[in-house]
Amino acid sequence: MAIEDVVPVAAATGVVEQVALGLGIAATDAHRLAAVVRELVGEARARETFSGAADPVVVTARRTGSDLTVDVRDRRMPAVGETYSGLMSFRLARLGFVRDLRFSLGDGNLAECVVAVPGRPSWLDTEQIVAPDAAPADDAAIAGTTYRRARPDDAVALTRLTYRCYEYTYVDQRFYSPDVLARALTDGDLRAWVAVDPVGEVVGHQALAADPNGLVPEFSKLMVDPRFRRHGLADVLADRLLSEARDDGLAGAWAECVANHAASQRTVAAAGGTEVGLLLGASPQEVAMAGFEVADEGRRSLVSMYLPLASQGDRVAYLPERLIPIYRRVVSAMGLQREVTDSDVRPSGTSRLQVSTNAEIGRARVSLDNLAPDALQRIAGEVAGMDTS
Repeated sequence: MAIEDVVPVAAATGVVEQVALGLGIAATDAHRLAAVVRELVGEARARETFSGAADPVVVTARRTGSDLTVDVRDRRMPAVGETYSGLMSFRLARLGFVRDLRFSLGDGNLAECVVAVPGRPSWLDTEQIVAPDAAPADDAAIAGTTYRRARPDDAVALTRLTYRCYEYTYVDQRFYSPDVLARALTDGDLRAWVAVDPVGEVVGHQALAADPNGLVPEFSKLMVDPRFRRHGLADVLADRLLSEARDDGLAGAWAECVANHAASQRTVAAAGGTEVGLLLGASPQEVAMAGFEVADEGRRSLVSMYLPLASQGDRVAYLPERLIPIYRRVVSAMGLQREVTDSDVRPSGTSRLQVSTNAEIGRARVSLDNLAPDALQRIAGEVAGMDTS
């Protein structure tokens, strides 16, 4: 709906709140979503209009998979001078009023806030309960394990697998709600392969998860039933999934492996992945994988890795001279073709950023879509606005 400046903000927030309630979102969460939308509309109205025109703010609510996304867009003066992380809407998102909040600049100024839609109650098949003293899978069970694309009707089995691997700590809440998970598999938000034991139970899973910004997908959601670990299921799942992605022309994928879980790092490396960074303290303390004896005190670090899948052709990279040797080593390890130069031509224009926050995992993100002389100042301003110390 388009809201002229003379229309009270409550007209928009009231509709958004009713939409959320109609989808089964709790009243408190629906009210908090409406509060964030109210701030976003107010922030949009504060921007300069062109030639004094009454440019309306457009609010759109849509359900995508397991999420309710509310977009607030205006085509007023581009918000290139704003520090998104200093806005009241961003502060509310950091407090958990919404799960995700993303700002970007393209066809106008766009803010997207996201909350999860609760799944329809769905019990887990009690016939599939594993006894506490169940023995590890034997050679016959391993030999009889098959691999295939995940289907929507695997959702209940995948939820059971999630509990067995992570108990109640897994970050992606879709995996605790079979109907929501089935929708993600149907809509293509998750492209996954599963391992199935001889009696038909799903005992392994690996996926490519779509990026909300439409960029590189994440190679993630690896789960192997504790009874079936250390038999190479993860390697087979990765090989099948990535081979399919290569055949479809996918350029690459990225992955984040918990630093103290070497097995997941080996799986990505065996598939052709290369370490490209280390994210210190990026994983919430509450997330824990069942069946592993590792230190779980405090937030854990993540090893960032990239998997090139298809040729991207020759490209040019412009870097400061001091960084060229590091960059060459990274792209060489990944087999990428890059012409590297330290051109002294300064970028022009204004930097374009995407800024997002996810209160659920305690992480904020700044992405640079267009480099300009003000980039460092803009990024520093966003980071300073995120400081909660």
